[in-house]
Amino acid sequence: MLQEPRSAIGQLVSVRQDHWRVLDIVRHEDCESWQLEGVRPSNRGERRTLLVPFDRPRPRGARDMCGRAVGARRGLLALRALAAVSTSAGQLRTAAAAAIEILDYQLEPVLACLRGASRLLVADEVGLGKTVQAGLVLAELSSRGEAGRVLVLTPAALATQWADELAQRFQLEPTIVDRSTLARLASWSSDEEGPWARLPLAIASIDYVKQPEVLRGMGGVHWDLLIVDEAHTCVQAPYRAAALAWLASRARRLVLLTATPHSGDDAAFQALCDVGKLAGEPPIAMFRRTRAGLGGPPTRRVRVMRVRIGEAEAQMHRALLSYAKRVWRRAGGPSPAPTPAPARLAMTVLCKRAASGPAALLASLRRRLELLDAPSPAAVQLSLPLAEEDDHEDEQPGDVLGAPGLDDPDEERRELQRLIEMARDASACDSKARVLLRLLNRARQPAVVFTEYRDTLEELAASLASLGPAATLHGGLDGASRRAALARFSSGAAPLLLATDAASLGLNLQATCHLVINHDLPWSPLRLEQRIGRLDRIGQRRMVHAIHLAARDTFEEEVLARLALRVERVRSSIGLGASPLGTVDEGRVAGTIIGGDAEPPAQISGRWREDASRARFAFVNPDLRAEARAEANRLRFVRALRTPASRRRAIDIASILDSCEQSAPWRFVLRADRVALAPGVYALHRVRVIDGRGALLADEVVSCSFDGATPGRHPRLATFPGDR
Repeated sequence: MLQEPRSAIGQLVSVRQDHWRVLDIVRHEDCESWQLEGVRPSNRGERRTLLVPFDRPRPRGARDMCGRAVGARRGLLALRALAAVSTSAGQLRTAAAAAIEILDYQLEPVLACLRGASRLLVADEVGLGKTVQAGLVLAELSSRGEAGRVLVLTPAALATQWADELAQRFQLEPTIVDRSTLARLASWSSDEEGPWARLPLAIASIDYVKQPEVLRGMGGVHWDLLIVDEAHTCVQAPYRAAALAWLASRARRLVLLTATPHSGDDAAFQALCDVGKLAGEPPIAMFRRTRAGLGGPPTRRVRVMRVRIGEAEAQMHRALLSYAKRVWRRAGGPSPAPTPAPARLAMTVLCKRAASGPAALLASLRRRLELLDAPSPAAVQLSLPLAEEDDHEDEQPGDVLGAPGLDDPDEERRELQRLIEMARDASACDSKARVLLRLLNRARQPAVVFTEYRDTLEELAASLASLGPAATLHGGLDGASRRAALARFSSGAAPLLLATDAASLGLNLQATCHLVINHDLPWSPLRLEQRIGRLDRIGQRRMVHAIHLAARDTFEEEVLARLALRVERVRSSIGLGASPLGTVDEGRVAGTIIGGDAEPPAQISGRWREDASRARFAFVNPDLRAEARAEANRLRFVRALRTPASRRRAIDIASILDSCEQSAPWRFVLRADRVALAPGVYALHRVRVIDGRGALLADEVVSCSFDGATPGRHPRLATFPGDR
């Protein structure tokens, strides 16, 4: 036992097979209570109180007060380890060790969070790493003890991808929450603590969480951090919006992620900015960066390939458009309705299916004829309260096709029978499928082909079978099947990936290929950008080639191809701050194609920012570029310390620091002509600032120097022997 207890405060001792630092000693009548803090990786941060003499601490490093003599090589490793962990209060602790590329702009949101921002809107263009930025915020707050309970809301198809990203890039351990997870946790929960309170980091689908039965179980939980992916979809749907508003009101910090913050609807954008806002709270901090704004080189080439279709297909398109226009005029009356009537919606579906392919149209025409012959609605079985909701947008449309279009039912049935015969004849010679086969044969490289509907995808898989195996992704796949299909494509086992929009969300294909082909064009410009953005994103090393197939002499060439090219021109010049065509949704495109409305005018994508300033939308744009640039340089320096140029593997920071603390102090001699330091004696001290909760506020290295050396914070450690 130490003979002079008071002098032992601050020393390192060994007791109970571990090493500790003495924080305080309180004398009692027959014993002393020692407060200890762990210093090794196995017990770092733990606090214990021991009674002496019942426990007998032994001093560490007391034999040689001049310090342990070590060689220059080991001393330099110790300097590297100290510099690598040294951070002040405003610097990042976790980014250097994360499996990410250090990019200046990606550090701005987390720096804003450290400076007090409680609500962030990360609205970068598709492919600029919004998930990574949210992960940086989460990892940094976790390291500071400020993210003990975190909820990530995401589309159901992206839950597994989020879990993988957080685990692989930031070494976090998330739990994907679904019905089975809650059922398992509920059996272990007390009345006072529900299952959600047992999850430090939960990932859940917004459509699962919005259900009243699920929300009710979250009533006693408050979140340190709430992250919402694809946040724009949550403010436009009433049930999602209500659930998000309630959860955000119970969160200390909120991070919203979306590539389309303002699609032209001012009210929706204002609602997005106001999510989670409390009375008197400052506006949300929004970060909107585009490739053009970041000054990067061109990353894609876009081409529209006009396909010459056969006479049977041309007749089918002309007849369908004639029928759709008759229904459109009859259904809406003399002036367009504020919202599409059911019959107009049915015509929109038929025209979209025709653009997808004759086989897709044939299936929908038959379905419409069946519904018109049997108009009585089928009974609908309600889903169980805790069942997940899935949006299979690529499925064959259902009852929406049953709305009558013409005043004479018999005439409409005859018209549909005629269209069915035409679609059957056109299906025998699908021109787009033949052109796609020739294009892929010439390309002879991995490619992604997007189509709107699942039955078109199945037809393409059959017609492209001569190219070899193809992986398919659509909204009907479960998580395991989806991952298996992606693994086949990524490994090269299947050089072709066929996907629908329902499965395209969140795909990261930049490392696999650089050719994307749109078999049919979506009627939403932003959805088209989402497709190309699966390949044109961070990590893509080659120029992305995007090819749009458009049938000649049809509305696809006349309207959709022009819209697609206009989107690309605006995006390549100033980026897509919003839809470059104003408020362009499928209804407006349908009005142009079927109803003869004026084509949507081109607008400057940045205009909504000017409109926002005039309308005084509640957001601010923090300018942290200089701070982010300085922090990025520091993090790159720290990474260089962790992996010296003379070594193939990263040094074991924790092991070296543990060794230092066990036998501190160390002393070693460096040759002045081999390091960028003035001759003299330097004493380095590691200072850690801990608040009353035990949270680490700062971990810095402070130096004292003699014989002409200048005191300062870990003097220039950037150049070491072997790194020049």
